[in-house]
Amino acid sequence: MENEPDTEKLARRFVSERIFHQLPPLGSQEYLELLKIASPADLPAEVVVRAYRQLPLGSAAGRATLDRLVGRTESHWHYLGFVARLARQQFETQATQDRAAEYEDLMQDAITRIIEVLHGPRGAYGETSWTVFCSQQFRDVWRSRYGRRKGTKLKRLATQRISPTPPGEDERNAIYDLATSKSLWPTILDAGRSERIEAIAQQVMASLDDPLARQVAQALWSGERPKTSGSGTTAAGPSLTQQFPSKSRDQLNRLIQRLDSTLAAALLADKTLEWPPEEMALLRKCKGEHK
Repeated sequence: MENEPDTEKLARRFVSERIFHQLPPLGSQEYLELLKIASPADLPAEVVVRAYRQLPLGSAAGRATLDRLVGRTESHWHYLGFVARLARQQFETQATQDRAAEYEDLMQDAITRIIEVLHGPRGAYGETSWTVFCSQQFRDVWRSRYGRRKGTKLKRLATQRISPTPPGEDERNAIYDLATSKSLWPTILDAGRSERIEAIAQQVMASLDDPLARQVAQALWSGERPKTSGSGTTAAGPSLTQQFPSKSRDQLNRLIQRLDSTLAAALLADKTLEWPPEEMALLRKCKGEHK
């Protein structure tokens, strides 16, 4: 909506502001019911983004809000229909062997990217122009997947450049930090699947050939997650550099990413577990951290 007249932009923002302040208390039962029944016209995407950014990461209300924002019914997306159209338009010009599969992968990558950025500083753009914000994330994902392929051309998207600078470290790692803060991953365990997840974690640990990797995995995936480095003792116990003094912080961080990636891959491969969008994005993020 970059060419939208200023008066229309102001009007849209005024309406969004009014709707946001009329919302039931965030996280209340009334709020959760509203997420289920309100139409996109009555609950604009910008309002949902603003609510999501104010809710704690990994909370039940936060997950429900994100499900509404990036989810879909059987027949249509709630707020991502225009992203789906962009994806289809891009593949109209591509000679691909399996266009349907690539379209699904592209949409999943776009949703993952949107979720990753939403809680960071650049996510604030989604509060004022959801279309511009999502189009930018789609463009970044497309370029990442196809930009260097010979003969691949990216159609010009009617969007503005949101930020000329790369995301900061805090933003880039926001979802990964959420995933690695406590015993396994809080947002996943809260869903009531902890017994199956713990069993998979034990299987992954048993499959590790390196004794050090098994010991680190045990420290990471059992109880409170310890800090990687630092002196002193927290509720989670001593830091990993204290527990494994022969390894540097950087060496341990690389090992942590590899272990979490292995566990994420195992969880995604388990056919008995189903994941809503936020958890799927978290797992895909962790799986892709280590190549």
